[in-house]
Amino acid sequence: MTFKPHGQHLISGQWVAGKNTFKSSPTTGPSFEFSVAGVEEINAAVQAAEDAFWSYGYVSCEKRAAFLNTIADEIEVRAAVITQIGCEETGLPEARLNGERGRTRANCVCLLIIFFKVTTLTAAMMQLCPIVNRCPALS
Repeated sequence: MTFKPHGQHLISGQWVAGKNTFKSSPTTGPSFEFSVAGVEEINAAVQAAEDAFWSYGYVSCEKRAAFLNTIADEIEVRAAVITQIGCEETGLPEARLNGERGRTRANCVCLLIIFFKVTTLTAAMMQLCPIVNRCPALS
C-alpha cells in the first residue's frame, strides 16, 4: 500500500490540522505524526454534525438504507487498506482492527435492516389502523 497517513481531521469535507501533534507507536512499520484536535476543531466538527442533521436527519428510511448499504459495501471493498491504515495510525494489531472493521460493517447492515423493518411496519400500521394515518410522527 502506498497510503501515507497525513494526520489531519476531516471536518465538513475539509482536511484540518490542529495546533498540536503526537507520534504514533505502531506494533510494526514506521511512526507518523498526527494532529490533536483542540477546542476549535472539536467545535467545528460539532457544528458540522449539527448542520448535517438538518439535511440527513429528514431523509427517508429508503435513502438512509441505501446510504448505509453503500458504506457497508465500500468497507468490504477496502478491507485490507482500512486495516493497514488503522494499524499505522493507532498501533493496534491487525487482528483487532479486522474485528473492529467487521463490527462496523455489521452495524451498517443492522441499521439497514432496521430502516426497512420500520418502513414496512409503518406502512402496515397505516393500512390496518385509520387513526394512525392522523399521527404526525408517522407521516
